[in-house]
Amino acid sequence: MIISLRTRLLIGIVLATAILMSLFSVVVYSVTHRSMIQHFDTSLLSTARMLSAVIEKEGRDDEHEEREHRREHGEHGYRNTREDSGDEFEGEIDFEFDVRMTPQFNNPNGGAYYQVWDAWGECLLKSPSLGRQSLGRLTGDSSEPQFRVIQLPDNKRGRAVSYQFSPRLENDSEHEVVVQNSKLTLVLARRADELYGHLEFLKWLLVCASVGIVFLSAVAAMVVTRTGLRPVHTLAGAINSVGEDNLGLDFPTAQYPAELAPICQCLNDVFCRLEQAFKREKQFNANVAHELRTPLAGMQSVIEVCLTRQRQPDQYREAFAECLQIVRAMHKMIDTLLTLSKLDAGHVSTQIEALSLDDLVDHAWRFHADRAYDKKITFDNSIPAGTVCRSDKDRLEMILSNLLENTVEYTNEGGRIWTDLEQCDEGLMLSISNTGCVLTEEDAEHVFDFFWRKSSSRTDTENHSGIGLSVARKIAQILGITIEIDIQDDIFCCRLTIPA
Repeated sequence: MIISLRTRLLIGIVLATAILMSLFSVVVYSVTHRSMIQHFDTSLLSTARMLSAVIEKEGRDDEHEEREHRREHGEHGYRNTREDSGDEFEGEIDFEFDVRMTPQFNNPNGGAYYQVWDAWGECLLKSPSLGRQSLGRLTGDSSEPQFRVIQLPDNKRGRAVSYQFSPRLENDSEHEVVVQNSKLTLVLARRADELYGHLEFLKWLLVCASVGIVFLSAVAAMVVTRTGLRPVHTLAGAINSVGEDNLGLDFPTAQYPAELAPICQCLNDVFCRLEQAFKREKQFNANVAHELRTPLAGMQSVIEVCLTRQRQPDQYREAFAECLQIVRAMHKMIDTLLTLSKLDAGHVSTQIEALSLDDLVDHAWRFHADRAYDKKITFDNSIPAGTVCRSDKDRLEMILSNLLENTVEYTNEGGRIWTDLEQCDEGLMLSISNTGCVLTEEDAEHVFDFFWRKSSSRTDTENHSGIGLSVARKIAQILGITIEIDIQDDIFCCRLTIPA
C-alpha cells in the first residue's frame, strides 16, 4: 500500500521532532546532572578540607620518633586514651571544632556525617550524628578525593567523599609541623535526596515536555500539511474539470506554488498535445469522409448517366471500367488505412535481410512509370549498381513506392525525378527529388500529416498529401529509418537515412 504524501509529511515531522527533542532532553539532563553533581561534590570537598584543617595530633617530638620506630616494627603508633576505649596510644587527635555549632553533624537526623580513619583502618573519631553506625572507609591508596553515592544512617540517599590528609603535629615548640608520613582518611557524607529529587523532577519534566511538544508538533503538522497541500487539491479539481470540449484549459504557474509549477507546465503541454490530437482525429474523420465521398459520388454519377437511357454494350463496358477504377482506388485507400492501424497497434513484423537498393528502387518505380509517362516526366536512378543495404524488403519497398507515387503526382508536367545516394556516419542516405514543387519550407513539417492540405478550403487539389506519406513515416520508424524533407526553390527532396 502506497502511503499518501500527507501521511509521509506527518510521520516525517513527528519523527524529526521526537528525535530532536530526545537529543535536546538528553543533552540538557546530562549537562545539568553533571553540573549539579559537580557543584555538590565541590561543596562537599570544601567542607572536608575545612574539617581536616582543624584536626591536630598532640604529642612531643620524641614520642613522634618512638611511634615511627614502632611503625617500622609493625606496632601501632597511637595509644587511645579516650574513656570509651580500653586501649592506649601515644598522641591524641585534637579536633579544634565545636560540633555543637553545627547541628547537622550533632543531630542524628541532621543529614551530615563525618568519620576519620587512620592508615591501619582504625576509626579515630566520628560525628555524633553517626551514633553507633559507620560510614565505611573507601578502599584504595589514591591520594585524590573519591566520591560515591551511599545510603545514610537515616536511610536517605547521600553522597560521600573520602579525603586523605596529614594532620598537624602539636608539640612544645611554638610552631606546628605537618606530619607528612602520617596519613589520615576523612570520610564526609551529606544528604543528597533533595539534589536527586531535583534531578528526577528535571528528568520527568523533560520527558513530559518532549511528549507534549511532539504531540503539539503532530497537531501543528496536520494543520500545516492540510494548508500546504490545499493547492494540490485545487489543482486536482482543476484537472478533473477538464473535458473533451475544454482541452485548451490553461494552468497558470503563477497561481500555484513553485513546487507545482513544473507539474502545471507538464499539464499544459500534455493537454495541448491532447487538444491537437483530438483536432487531428476530427480532421481525419472529416478527410476520410471526404475522400470516400468523392469516388462514391463519381460512381453514382456514372451509374445515373448510364441509366438515363438505353445504351450500347461498349458504353456499358466503358462505364463499368470507370467504376472498377474508382473501386480499386477506394480499395487501395482502405488497405492503406488498415496498414496504418496495424502500424499503430504494433502488429507489424519485420525480417531484416541484405537487399540490392538500386534494384529495389527500379522495382518500386515500375508501378508508377505509366503515370509518369503520361505526364512526360523523366526518371533518373543514380544509385550505383550493386549497392547493398540491410532492411525488410516488403516494408522498404512500400516506403519507396509511396514516396515515388507522391513525387509523380506533384511533379510538374515535363518535369524530372531523380535519386542520389551518399555515405554517412549512420549508414546510407537515399535522396528522392522532383521538380515543380509549390510548397514552402514551412510546409515541409506538415506533409506527413493525414490528408494535409495547404488550404483548408480543400480547393487546392494540387497542394495536399494523402495518407501515403504518413504510412511511409510510420514504417520507417519501425525499421529505424529517418525521413527528412527539404524544400528549396521548386525542388522537393525527401532524404531517407538507412542504418548500416
